[in-house]
Amino acid sequence: MIWSINDDDAHGVCGGRKFDLTSTLADTFNKAKR
Repeated sequence: MIWSINDDDAHGVCGGRKFDLTSTLADTFNKAKR
């Protein structure tokens, strides 16, 4: 995972944001494949 470095912080305040960033990257890659 790209954001694994921030996992400790993500479990606290930025948890939701981390998943949003990961989802955004995944969506970008999926669109690129199409």
